[in-house]
Amino acid sequence: APLIGSLLMIFMPWQGIYYVVTGLLIFILISYLKKIPETIDPEKKQPLNTLRILRNYISILKTPPSVALIFAITALEIVAISIPSLLPAVLIVDYHISPTYSSILLGSSIVAIMCGMLSNQYLVGRGVAINLVWRYFSLFLLLSIVFNLFLVLTQTINPVLLLLNIAVNGFFVGALNSTMYSVYLMRYGHITGTALSLLLSLMLILSGIILAPVAHFSRFGGLTLVSVIGIAAFLVALINLSYQRIWGIDEEQAANTPGGH
Repeated sequence: APLIGSLLMIFMPWQGIYYVVTGLLIFILISYLKKIPETIDPEKKQPLNTLRILRNYISILKTPPSVALIFAITALEIVAISIPSLLPAVLIVDYHISPTYSSILLGSSIVAIMCGMLSNQYLVGRGVAINLVWRYFSLFLLLSIVFNLFLVLTQTINPVLLLLNIAVNGFFVGALNSTMYSVYLMRYGHITGTALSLLLSLMLILSGIILAPVAHFSRFGGLTLVSVIGIAAFLVALINLSYQRIWGIDEEQAANTPGGH
């Protein structure tokens, strides 16, 4: 979505994106009401039971591995959200880059995340063990934070270094995305919708609460953004590596679990 938005800004003023999004939302709502079934498999359709859903929520939140992954995926989302949320202000206000060109640069940052996702799919599709993919991409993400530390500690920053740092971090964040979702959902094949709804709601609420005040901090030419991404990426890598050491995963079950976004 950020990539599409950045492309739209090349051809229309930023207000136009609101009109496009509004039109799409209306179209999606009408399509949902008329065409889309409640579940992909009608045979598994169940009546809405609020109490059962709440009990399932509580059960998930009482499971330490699931809570750990909820926090890790939230940190992952903070990286993904902070780029389109905070980068444009840095490029346009601090470095006086035109909105059109900054949209292109934002799009390139999103492409880095997408390349990470595709790399994950390529490796898993070639039969590389998911646990190995998860472990090594987590280690590479941890190593990539050295770049963040260098920029922050030396106070060295410019648009090129900022975008390069975001691309490096973003690539490994993208590479971890689908695997982390798969590992989380593999425990809840019987209540996938409930587990996913809890994850998405907490992820969006927590990441929004954290990023909202950050938007009011001094940008320092992008060093604030570099710091936020670095801290979030560190938490992702730390939780992932700890999860593998403490709980591990069922390789075959994880391979058959859909995930990612």
